[in-house]
Amino acid sequence: MWKDKKIKTWLRKYEVPPLKEDEINIFLKRFNFENNKKYRTTFKEFLYSQIQFIRKKTWVIQFVVVVLWVYLTRNNINGTDKMFNIYPFLSSLAPLLVITGVDEMARIYDGSLCEIEMTTRYPLKVVLLTRMAIMVTADTAVMIIAGRYIQNFTERDLISVMLYILVPFQMACIGMLEIMKYVKGLYLDYACVGYCFILAAFPYIYNLYSESIYHAKYIKYWSFIWIIGIVIIWFQIYGLKVRWEEKEI
Repeated sequence: MWKDKKIKTWLRKYEVPPLKEDEINIFLKRFNFENNKKYRTTFKEFLYSQIQFIRKKTWVIQFVVVVLWVYLTRNNINGTDKMFNIYPFLSSLAPLLVITGVDEMARIYDGSLCEIEMTTRYPLKVVLLTRMAIMVTADTAVMIIAGRYIQNFTERDLISVMLYILVPFQMACIGMLEIMKYVKGLYLDYACVGYCFILAAFPYIYNLYSESIYHAKYIKYWSFIWIIGIVIIWFQIYGLKVRWEEKEI
């Protein structure tokens, strides 16, 4: 008992040396760095996590769309190159794929997914752009495989077939990125789905009132539009990046 009182008395008399604010900040930064370093992900792990965050429903729907599209296109060929029936089918694939991914992109863009940002060392804009890149890469790979398969049953070369598929895909992406500037939430889904349906129906409607845009003589215009589309998408993505930086996302 006597010893306890003596210790308490000694503690009361002990004077803590003054702490420098700079030293406190240095200690806290070092503590946070060492404490969080082991939880930080590499870019490979980050990329894998973003693939996992995309819902399985999205991948399943896209797979079903591609299988049905190839099946219907193959049945419409019947051993001959029916230009007015086959090539509009090729151009309709890309908008349909974009439609299946619209809900996923809308959820990312509108919801912001702050919980993902807090689990990574990458800013939210990187999360958003990475998820977009994953979807675009997956869709492009699927379209190339499907186009290569369908090309075996047509009289056109592979480049022409791929242009008939990729140009509408560019138009769908450009339209969706533009709509995302002005529409949010559930209305973003409706706007993008409506736009993609119009884009998919355009080749059929155009062929009713004018010469088919799938004649071989028009392939140079398809190539030109494809190049212009790449430039437009680059500026759109750059604009998104600038806008996110202004909002400190």
